[in-house]
Amino acid sequence: MRLVRLSMTAALAVMVLTSGLVAQQPPGVMAPVASERMIDVAVTYSFMVPIKGEDLLAQSKSLEAARRMIYEIAANECATMRATIAATCRLERFNVQSNMQRHGPGQEMAQVSANASYKVGLKSGQ
Repeated sequence: MRLVRLSMTAALAVMVLTSGLVAQQPPGVMAPVASERMIDVAVTYSFMVPIKGEDLLAQSKSLEAARRMIYEIAANECATMRATIAATCRLERFNVQSNMQRHGPGQEMAQVSANASYKVGLKSGQ
């Protein structure tokens, strides 16, 4: 009985270890080319923008516009890397923070910052 249990455990371990070898890439996930060297690239964005308007709705729209700008910057980062160092690129993690800062009457600013992590396959020769 003990030998059968041990054999079943060993067979299960082999199945688990080898199942990843035959698994296919999920849709939308880039498969690395065999000769491609993969690296992680972390980028931090940060900027200040003036907040227009005194009411809450206008301030909210200003913060939304600032976040939209940072989303567009992050979305275009792969194009920049493909034009320089990357054969393939994928945004893996993205964290955005925004808050208002008052520097005096009528001097409200929004600080927007983000951290982005990309998985990059380097061009050959890089």
